[in-house]
Amino acid sequence: MAKVVVRVKSGSYPVITGSGIFERLGKAIRYYLGGERLCLVTDSGVEKYYLKMVQEMLEKEGYQVFPFVIAEGEGSKSLATVNSVYDFLILKRMDRASSLLALGGGVVGDLTGFVAATYLRGVAYAQVPTSLVAQVDASLGGKTGVNHKLGKNLIGAFYHPKVVYTDVQLLTTLPRRDFLSGLAEVVKYGAIWDEELFAFLEGNLPQILAYDKSALLRIVNSCCAIKAEIVKQDEREAGLRAVLNFGHTLGHALETMTGYQEYKHGEATSMGMGFAAQLSQTCGLLSSDEVKRLKTLLTRIGLSVELPDLPRKDYVRLLERDKKSRAGMVDFILIGPLGKATIHPLSITEIFAGWKG
Repeated sequence: MAKVVVRVKSGSYPVITGSGIFERLGKAIRYYLGGERLCLVTDSGVEKYYLKMVQEMLEKEGYQVFPFVIAEGEGSKSLATVNSVYDFLILKRMDRASSLLALGGGVVGDLTGFVAATYLRGVAYAQVPTSLVAQVDASLGGKTGVNHKLGKNLIGAFYHPKVVYTDVQLLTTLPRRDFLSGLAEVVKYGAIWDEELFAFLEGNLPQILAYDKSALLRIVNSCCAIKAEIVKQDEREAGLRAVLNFGHTLGHALETMTGYQEYKHGEATSMGMGFAAQLSQTCGLLSSDEVKRLKTLLTRIGLSVELPDLPRKDYVRLLERDKKSRAGMVDFILIGPLGKATIHPLSITEIFAGWKG
């Protein structure tokens, strides 16, 4: 078991990681959340594996548990689902001493965090991430929110959990496509911050793909430590934290254009990283060999590195609505050399100047 502490102005909280630690979840939640009444939010995919087990563990610790199951997939990350959870909490008479637990991937975590931030102006919650994206990225850092039909993650709040409790063994029940998609976020961390992590991925990819627990713990702990350091320096994305969006600007646009149905988040991010790496080379920051290294690693995972040839005007329209867009300029994340990211205000024309799509 390992622990990374996320330190922010409002306090701190642990990210506990390990392999085979799931059976101790109930005691950890009792310690960090307290209280007596808890709403357990999960999705229909996770429900069949873990809902009953987690509910029994929590009840053993004295909790009155109220499960709420949302439909699996990005389509549930909406204000309509948020309202459904609000209705449930109100009907169950959940008060400020009650808490929430997010058991699932990034969608469940983002949604539950947003509900926790806004219900009764804020109640305590915990994250128990079951997907790789959530374990390495989405469950910590305090970003919560939902999508809007006009753009991804446009509605949200900064609100931190009391604890993040991660068992990498849960990844073995994750659909293979979701696991591979999640590796895109791990590659992102290596590309923007830690070239040694990037090299570890290159040299140990077969073990990672085979769910070797030591390799999984290495990448999860590394990503959590990196994010904790970035969030400590910039909790609300006033500057440095924006580097975590490497590959996400166009990735989010692609997800929105396709109605969150065609691509997994990591798949879209991988294509966005491929584009951003090429643009980094165009801007003189990244060598052609480093571009090749990044694209080769993503391709070995089984991810695409080229944006689909959708109408440019659609990409442009969504970039103009992006949270990082100001006065016609987009704060675009570029890298160079590998392991270092920088923020570059670029015009739409500059972003797409070399794109042949």
